[in-house]
Amino acid sequence: MSKDCAMYDKRIVNSAKFLKLSATAKLLYLYMLGDADTDGIVDAYVTMNKLNSSPGDLEVLVNNGFAIILNENQV
Repeated sequence: MSKDCAMYDKRIVNSAKFLKLSATAKLLYLYMLGDADTDGIVDAYVTMNKLNSSPGDLEVLVNNGFAIILNENQV
């Protein structure tokens, strides 16, 4: 697969848990998938700046189990 190609699991994005998220949190999740490397690691700060997203959107993803913070730099 090309490094410019990203895939997502329809079971996740069609789940009730995901659909209950705010539109901005869902958008952040999808953009983070697109920005992630092949191991699923992404610099969330960069993605959040692209979208002018709030830290609360990332917090919602973490609290709902859609993302894990690896360090204080929001990676």
